[in-house]
Order: sequence, then C-alpha cells, then structure tokens
Amino acid sequence: MSSVTVNGVIYTDDDNATTGLANGGHRTRLVPMLSNAVVDLQAKVTAAQTQVSLATGQVALAVDQVAIATAQAVASGGSAITAAAHLADMVALYDQFDDRYLGAKAADPALDNDGNALANGAFYINTATGYLRAYTVAGGWVQGISSVSGVSSLNSLTGAVVLKTVNDIALTGAGNIAVTSTGSTLFLASNFGAF
Repeated sequence: MSSVTVNGVIYTDDDNATTGLANGGHRTRLVPMLSNAVVDLQAKVTAAQTQVSLATGQVALAVDQVAIATAQAVASGGSAITAAAHLADMVALYDQFDDRYLGAKAADPALDNDGNALANGAFYINTATGYLRAYTVAGGWVQGISSVSGVSSLNSLTGAVVLKTVNDIALTGAGNIAVTSTGSTLFLASNFGAF
C-alpha cells in the first residue's frame, strides 16, 4: 500500500473506505485531494515568496555592509600604507644608527653589528680600557675620550689640557672653562688661579 498526505489528509491506493482511491474511492476522494493539493501548494508558494522577500532584504543589507567595509578598508589602507612607510623609515634610521654605534666591546671590532664592513665614523666603548674609540677608513681605530670622570685624553692626546691664548692672554692650569655667548661676544669664565 502506498499513501500520500495532502494538506493534512491521508490518501491511499487501496480500497480503504475512508482513505482509499481503489474500487471507486477515486470518485469521492480525487477532487477533494486535488483541491487540498492546490491549497497546500498555494501556502508553500506564499511561504517561499515571503522567504525570497526576506532574503532580498538581507542581500541588500549585505551589499550595503560590503560597501561600508570597502570604504573603511580603503580609508584604513591609506593609514596602513602611511604607517608602513613610517615603519620602514624608522627601521632604516635605526640601521644607520646601528651601523655607527657598535655598543660596548672588549676589543676593536672588525665588522659592524650587521656583519658588514665598518663605516667611517663608527664608534664603540672599549670595556677593557673605558675609552670611546672611533673608526676612520684611512686610519683605523683611534682613541677618543675616556668614559671615566674628567678628560684624560682628547683626539688621541693625553696629559694636561692647555689653552694657548685667548685675546693674547695665555691660559694654562687645571680647572674648568665655561664659554658663554651674549650676542656676538664670547665670555670665558674659569676657576684657574692665575693667568
């Protein structure tokens, strides 16, 4: 036996007195079955149309959201490009600094921090001696200023610091000299005992 349910009513292909279409049952049940099928079909079409209408609204909303997201992506893309350019500039600037300042080392380095040849003007602090050392392509490593208190050498010269003359007055001795400027005039002040 086969059966079908249309709009809540069961129809069978046998001779059942209430559901069967065999043995003349089709004369009394076929037209109502077709009528129920049309009603059921109309209800399903109406429900489908409602779903299509809802889906169309959702598609329109999604299209609007895509347009907004695209506009925001374009706007933030410009910011991201600017940020990436600034980052690249900062990385390049740090690399230039890193090529010059080599940090604290126990001995004269032969290469910079990236493993490249030393650049003219590279410098480091020698931890064994406490001196700042600078590199020149022509002369190699030269002694700079000591990192200990006071100046014990300047431009590879050691010993007392002596100023030869200022306004035809010889300045020698141990002490501090301060140079200040007012307009175009320089003033020297010192704690030297005698000139």
